[in-house]
Amino acid sequence: MYKLIASKSGKVNVDFHYIFKDFTKFHEVMDLVTYPISGRYVVRVDSDEVVEIMKFIESAGQYEMFDTYIFAPAATVEYIAQRKTDVALQETVKMIDVFRNLISKYGLLFGKGVVYTLYNSVVHEPAEMEEALGLLLQEYGQNTVITEQMVAKHFLVNKLVYPRDVLNAFIWGDRWRWSKLEKCVAAMGNAVVKGAIVNNLKSIVKGKNSFFTTGKCSKYIRSLDTELVMRLYCVFVTGASRFQDVYILFWLYERGLTIYDLLQ
Repeated sequence: MYKLIASKSGKVNVDFHYIFKDFTKFHEVMDLVTYPISGRYVVRVDSDEVVEIMKFIESAGQYEMFDTYIFAPAATVEYIAQRKTDVALQETVKMIDVFRNLISKYGLLFGKGVVYTLYNSVVHEPAEMEEALGLLLQEYGQNTVITEQMVAKHFLVNKLVYPRDVLNAFIWGDRWRWSKLEKCVAAMGNAVVKGAIVNNLKSIVKGKNSFFTTGKCSKYIRSLDTELVMRLYCVFVTGASRFQDVYILFWLYERGLTIYDLLQ
C-alpha cells in the first residue's frame, strides 16, 4: 500500500520504521528488506522528483508488503494526479480550494476564467499563492475586476489546457471545447491526451459505480451526466482500442457513434 501526500498539508498519525530523503536511498534499503516477523513496515519517502515518484507508482505492486507514505510538494502531487487519475492520494485540502479561500480573504475580483489562469501561473503552495494575491491586492485593490492582461503584467501566464479540462468541456458542452482540445493536443501530444482521457474516464466510471452502490461520491462526480459519461466511455475505452486520434473520437462521441460505425 502507498499514499501520495502533499508535504505541507498532509499529516499521518503513524510511527515510521524507515524514513528516506529520496527514492535512491529507499531502493538501496527496501529492495533488500524481507517481510517482518509480524505486522508491516511503515515507510516514509520525501521526494519532489516526478519521474521517480511515477516509477515507484508503476512498480508499487513490488512493495505491497510495506505501507509507503510519499511526501511531495503540493504542486508535484497535483501534477501527478492530473496525469494519473488512479493514483492513491491521501485525502487533503485541494490547493485550488485553498486558493479560492485566499481570494475571498483578500476580497479580490476576477474576470471570467482569470482565477484558473492565475492559479495555473503560480506555485501551488499556500505561501506563494498568498504572496501572489497580496501583490494583486496592492496593485489593483478590491474594487477593480482583474483581467488576464493585468495578471500577465506580473506573472508568466500559463494557459496550458489539461486533458481533464478537455473532457469536462465536452461533457458540459462548453462552446470552446474544440479550441481547448486543439491547445491541449498541441502542448502534450495526441497519444498523451488520449491516454489521460481514458484514465480520467475509468476513474469517473469507478466513482459513478460507487455512487450507485453506496450513494457516496464527490460533488464533481455527481455533477457529471451519467449518460454522457458512458457514451464517452464507449467511444474512448470500450471501442477505441489502439485508435489514437482524439479529434475523431470526440467527433464520434458528439454524433452518438463509435469507432465500429466507421469500420462498417
